[in-house]
Amino acid sequence: MLGRIALSRNDIAEAKRCLLASAESHGSDILDSIGPDFLFAGILVRKGEGETVIAYLDSVAHFWANPDERAEAYSKAKARERLKLLEIWKEEIRSGEVPYSRKWR
Repeated sequence: MLGRIALSRNDIAEAKRCLLASAESHGSDILDSIGPDFLFAGILVRKGEGETVIAYLDSVAHFWANPDERAEAYSKAKARERLKLLEIWKEEIRSGEVPYSRKWR
């Protein structure tokens, strides 16, 4: 929310800082399962801040897509799928696109 407020004030630097700060979480049961919200990240991609969003994706990977932190086989498999998804999204961003996923819309 703070990033959106900063963006409404046209403070791109603060909006980017807020996005990156939101990825400093250690995760939670909900974050570990459904993942973070990518809507604001999508807004920043549309504003030309793809490199910041890629850094954000790298940061959220530690709690959302880290198979080494999972004990159960199913959880490890889901985390590996998410790692692949993050790589696809980063490539889409590098191509100048907002990832094509409902999580980003």
